[in-house]
Amino acid sequence: MAGYEQTMIIGNVGRDPDTRKLTSGETVTSFSVAVSRTWRDRATNEQKETTNWYSVSLWGDRWQGVLPYIRKGRQLMVIGTVSARPYTGQDGTAKASLELRADTVHLLGTRGDSDEPSSDMGSYHPTPQNSGAQDTDQIPF
Repeated sequence: MAGYEQTMIIGNVGRDPDTRKLTSGETVTSFSVAVSRTWRDRATNEQKETTNWYSVSLWGDRWQGVLPYIRKGRQLMVIGTVSARPYTGQDGTAKASLELRADTVHLLGTRGDSDEPSSDMGSYHPTPQNSGAQDTDQIPF
C-alpha cells in the first residue's frame, strides 16, 4: 500500500538562501527556518519557549521566482516532506537535524525590521517540469 506524507511549518528564515549546483547538474537551494512554540508552565506559571530548526531545501531551477524574497527574518510557510538525520553533537550526545524538502512556499510577512510590507505576499508552488499538465483551453468540458 502506498503512503502519503506532508509536513507544514510556519517560522522565520534563520539564514539567507545558499544555492549550489551539484555534480549531477541539478540545482539545490538551502536555508534554515526557526519554528518557535510558547506555553505556560502549569507548576510555575512561567512562560516557556522552545525552537526547532529545519533545514529547508528547494530542488531545481523552478524556484528562481521566489528566491529574491526569501531572506533572514522573513516569515514563511513551507509545505513538503521532512526527514530526520541523526548526528553526534560536539558534547557527544545523539541529536537529529530536521530536513524539509519543499513542495510549496508561502511568503507571509517580515519580523517588522525591514521596509517590506508585512502583508501576505502570496504563495509559490512551482509546477514540476514535464508534469503532463495540459492547457485548460484544450479540455473539451
